Amino acid sequence: MKKIREKSRQIKFRYWAILFAIVVSVMCGYLGDRSEAAQGLTLSCDGYELNSATAYQMKNKEITLILGSEEDPIYADKDKYEVRWSIETGQDIASIRQGSEQIYGIVSAQAPGEVTVLVTVYNKIGDEIGTTIGSITCKIQVVFGIDTSRNDNVFKYPFEDSTDKAIFLHTDSQPEHLILNYGESENAQWTTANDEVVAVSESGTVTPKGAGNTKITATYTPPDSPDTTYTTTIDVYVYPSINDVD
Repeated sequence: MKKIREKSRQIKFRYWAILFAIVVSVMCGYLGDRSEAAQGLTLSCDGYELNSATAYQMKNKEITLILGSEEDPIYADKDKYEVRWSIETGQDIASIRQGSEQIYGIVSAQAPGEVTVLVTVYNKIGDEIGTTIGSITCKIQVVFGIDTSRNDNVFKYPFEDSTDKAIFLHTDSQPEHLILNYGESENAQWTTANDEVVAVSESGTVTPKGAGNTKITATYTPPDSPDTTYTTTIDVYVYPSINDVD
């Protein structure tokens, strides 16, 4: 009888030991996944890493934020993670929505000013939201400007270290309509520093006139804020067309 009880104790001990080992193994894997994921809590835009200390200047109507690395997108797996994008402060300045994948957040400008973007990542258990892995914030400064994101053949960086794009045209290029990131182009005042290089219409359409470089200026006063005026400039480079070259 004594031997039977002793054997029973041994069996129970082995059972609990195996169960404990399984639980520890699962928890280590779970915490390992969380640790790996938490290390990827970074935000970037156009190659620049974003943070909550220095505001990233937004001059286009929309920009795309990237959570983590596109080469190793930890959070792209919707079966394991839930990513939620939101505007923490400055909801009247910009809005945000999820892009084609949950690691992308599309920010849309609504007015000049500063916003704080909040990204929160959760574990997923089936269709249920689990524990919070972590969150990250960044600041974005919407700056009144001309949207240079639409046509890479026209809008380019003039130099390797340039932070702002310029307009590049040829003398026989088609007119290019400019769009503001805030307000309608038709409601702005447009001027050119040299009308022998480019002409600009009242609605913001640029037409090349001759080879050279100059600047275009847009000035906008919001209808609901007549005491506020925004101004922006952009460099323009016009090159001779192939037909103009001997």
